[in-house]
Amino acid sequence: MSNIKRVQLLRAIVAGAKARTAGTGFVDVDLELQEIVGVKRTSPERRRMLLEVLHSTRALDTALKEVLRSHGVSPQHSLGPILEQLTLLPVGAPGYLTPANRARFHRTVRVARNTLAHNANAFPRSSRETEGILSEIEACFVFAVK
Repeated sequence: MSNIKRVQLLRAIVAGAKARTAGTGFVDVDLELQEIVGVKRTSPERRRMLLEVLHSTRALDTALKEVLRSHGVSPQHSLGPILEQLTLLPVGAPGYLTPANRARFHRTVRVARNTLAHNANAFPRSSRETEGILSEIEACFVFAVK
């Protein structure tokens, strides 16, 4: 999926979530998503791919925290515990993650994000790897922020 289409989809999901919550955090999520399109012409390519992943994960982190706040839950600081908190929501509630999906996103989003964000000179190895990470972030949005 192209980044523009992905961002449009994620912004639509965020708009729906924003409509049912009182918090203002989804405004920041929307702005962060717009940054993904803004790095389209960044070079070299590895810098562009890194920025796409980092802006996407920042948007996801904030969106998941807003989902938890909408349930009256004080979110943890980092993504792993936040994903765990989402499994404790009532089954079927907006934002609920099954333990299987929590494990999936822990493996595919959290580990990739931590590797890229916390290691010097770490960049996605290819556009295919970047697309895989972005697709998993998108899936997490669909499951948890919907």
